[in-house]
Amino acid sequence: MPNPSASVSVLLVESDVRMSDAIRRQLEMQGHRVVFAEHGRAARQLLQHATFDLAVVEILPPDQGGLALIFEITTQQPSTPIIVTISGPADLAYWDAWTLRQLGIIHVLEKQWVKSTLLNVVENALRDKRRAGT
Repeated sequence: MPNPSASVSVLLVESDVRMSDAIRRQLEMQGHRVVFAEHGRAARQLLQHATFDLAVVEILPPDQGGLALIFEITTQQPSTPIIVTISGPADLAYWDAWTLRQLGIIHVLEKQWVKSTLLNVVENALRDKRRAGT
């Protein structure tokens, strides 16, 4: 059941249309406002004009490395928690957990598990942000 008073602004960066629709639907059903960017260029433009409470970012968007975009988010909006979506563990082969945490990534979510775990991950990220007072 959506809670309008808990509505947050979510930046969603995902090139897979089916995945972005699934994520958007779940978040909107919870009353969140989802702003969609299909690729990094569009996301960078959105970041210049809006502040987001949460970002859900594909690690390997077609036009820009997801880690570069994540760095931009953490630089421009450091209090915005970031959830990364990946196709599988190979997407993160060169990155360890400490590096990801330093970049502001609070959770890595395999796309195959989005439907069953997305809302819990979002709730935890927003709870942690509230505790931090940001």
